[in-house]
Amino acid sequence: MGSLPNLHELAKFVESRSPHQWSPNMKLKHLPVNSRHVSVNLHRPVIHTRSVQQTKSCSVDKRIDKQITLEQLLSYSPESSRSTRSSSTVPHNHFHLHHHHHHYPAPQQTALYFPVNTARHRDSMSSSAGTSSVRKLIAVVRSTPSQKGPVYSRHVLCRNFTALCLGHGMITAAFLPLFVLQSSISSWWWPDDEDPDIFFYEYYTFDVGSLLLSSFFALGAISSLCMPTIIKQLGTNWTLILCYAGSCVFLAVHILPKSYILIPGYVVMGICLGPMAGAKVTALVTLSTKLDYVLSEEEEDEVEVSEGFGRRELIIQKLSRGMQVAQDIGLIIGNLVATSLLWYTTDITDEKGSNFIVDTMFSKVSISSEERVCGALACPYTIPMSLFDSMYFSYANSTNSTDIPLVLNCKTSTMIASVFLGCCVMGLALTAALMDHIQLYIFQEHLDRNKISAAFKTMQETFKDPKLQLAAPLAIFIGLEQGFMYADFSKSYVVCSVGVASVNTVFMSLGLLQSVAAFTLSMWLQHIKQTKRYFAISVGLVFHGCLLMVLYLWKPTGDDPALLYVIAAAWGVCNAIWETLSFSLLTSIYPDTWQAAVGHNFFFRYLGLSLAFALHGTICNSVKLY
Repeated sequence: MGSLPNLHELAKFVESRSPHQWSPNMKLKHLPVNSRHVSVNLHRPVIHTRSVQQTKSCSVDKRIDKQITLEQLLSYSPESSRSTRSSSTVPHNHFHLHHHHHHYPAPQQTALYFPVNTARHRDSMSSSAGTSSVRKLIAVVRSTPSQKGPVYSRHVLCRNFTALCLGHGMITAAFLPLFVLQSSISSWWWPDDEDPDIFFYEYYTFDVGSLLLSSFFALGAISSLCMPTIIKQLGTNWTLILCYAGSCVFLAVHILPKSYILIPGYVVMGICLGPMAGAKVTALVTLSTKLDYVLSEEEEDEVEVSEGFGRRELIIQKLSRGMQVAQDIGLIIGNLVATSLLWYTTDITDEKGSNFIVDTMFSKVSISSEERVCGALACPYTIPMSLFDSMYFSYANSTNSTDIPLVLNCKTSTMIASVFLGCCVMGLALTAALMDHIQLYIFQEHLDRNKISAAFKTMQETFKDPKLQLAAPLAIFIGLEQGFMYADFSKSYVVCSVGVASVNTVFMSLGLLQSVAAFTLSMWLQHIKQTKRYFAISVGLVFHGCLLMVLYLWKPTGDDPALLYVIAAAWGVCNAIWETLSFSLLTSIYPDTWQAAVGHNFFFRYLGLSLAFALHGTICNSVKLY
């Protein structure tokens, strides 16, 4: 078998070898580092080693030529991606190291020579260097101010959203019923006693209210183009507060509706109309963005990225549903208040005077007939002043009254205007007291605050955007159909057939079904693809086309008033479809540049409303329905 090797001679041979020489049978051992007796366990289990090739139990040819000092060993650990310089602890199952945080002089450092895998060592150094770089990057990111602005608590955001909805509902409760009564029968227009012919010349007309609203929305369209600039200069809160104050002035002038008082009030509110609408959308999007940062894990699971919507867009849709519900509830409450006041303040004499004025608004089927021409066949009618004087003389003899009758008596119109003014004051107070200054993006707050030319340039670019060019006809159509309902449907269908007292009750049904349709459609759009929205557009076109056909062919009479409520409710569904689709389009296509897109949309919508009110007293209903 042969004799065993002389272990004594072999030990001498190993000790005589140079430290840089490598031996296949070389084994690791604990080496004393210095007098402080710092011991290092250099051996690691095989399970913790990383091999670049398949190893065998023998004949392992590994070329090791790396010299590692104690400082390097303490700084970089092959077993952990974290460095001991960051006070991290190395797991005990790898190796144990007991040391004190002292910087030893270079002469006292003892070099340790043992086999190290070159690739593994390089990976370890790269991993530690990468970890250090990541830490530095995280520190820089945390120290850099976020462009997203501060993060607010859920309580603050919910309080601001509640104040926004309440203020919006109060303004809607005051405005929409007033638009209906003013555009259809000019309820707030008292002729000047000293010079009654100053605006009417030789004809007496009741379309002055629609002309005032036409100028009102024309100014609103122009102010919509300045909306981004005004909001950047004043801020969202101050824009809302000032515009709500302008709304209070607008409603206050209706308490004494003389021409020299009404016209300045309509001019002031027309200037405030565009910024007020834009500030509401700005506040809505701002709150949606901030709520995205404070969602809980359960809510994040619920608000998943769905068909065509991101998480932020889904939150915007949810908050917009709340705004729409507040608007429709305000519409219902406002019309309910107006109906109650009409019933409470109107007596028999006032009703006779109202019927007398209504008779002068419509032409008759024949000279000998008392039947009015209503519906699609109705055309703008102006009565000569001489004929009106003779009709008034006969009315005064039958009622023993010398006062000029009005569609709404002075007591009723003043009380309605006062209640609506109170609603606006409440909306202003809620907005000023409960809404905070919520910063959306830092660059929107101070970097671009004085760049007025940049805001105008952005608005100019929107008119060149092909997507917004395609959306402009829809915005004009929304304005036209809303103006037709406020002015023409109210006058030629409701007032002509069932009287003034039923106007507001008809629009209550419109607001009720519009709220249900808008809420349902907004939820449905979250769960369908972008391509399937054409189905909703097709349904809206067919439904609206059928309604227009009914309005064109049907002749309203007092014997069948229920159909008026059905048509108004169905029209509310169609209006909800168009408004929901339009807002969803803007927020999904322009998630970051929505202010200019919203201003562009409101410009064409108010332009359509202005055109509809201007055509109220000039074109027959049959032409409008075509």
